[in-house]
Amino acid sequence: QVVRTDSLKGRRGRLPSKPKSPQESPPSPPVSLITALVRAHVDTTPDLANLDYTQYGESAPAEPALTEADKIQQFYTLLTTSVDVIRHFADKIPGWGELCREDQELLFQSASLELFVLRLAYRTRPDDAKLT
Repeated sequence: QVVRTDSLKGRRGRLPSKPKSPQESPPSPPVSLITALVRAHVDTTPDLANLDYTQYGESAPAEPALTEADKIQQFYTLLTTSVDVIRHFADKIPGWGELCREDQELLFQSASLELFVLRLAYRTRPDDAKLT
């Protein structure tokens, strides 16, 4: 026995049901945090086939060696590029955008060295002493 609401008192027959839309698809399951982190990592990892090593080649004996200032500039360029990639990675972390800007900056600064070292370790190729 179905209990009828006041607006339906006295009616006989079946209660009306909500019409179902045929194009409604079930909601997709939520993406797990680990899946989102792996996807963010893959999205921010360079494509090995398209890497450019031209500015990092060994100098020939006839060519002048890089000065200390050149080496520092080269390292600084690599570091700032890596920090930009890490920031792009952080922007893809679920919930990151919901934090206030000051908290984002504090978290980024406190973890960027560890993330840089982790990415560096991941990109090291010990067989030929190169980084990818």
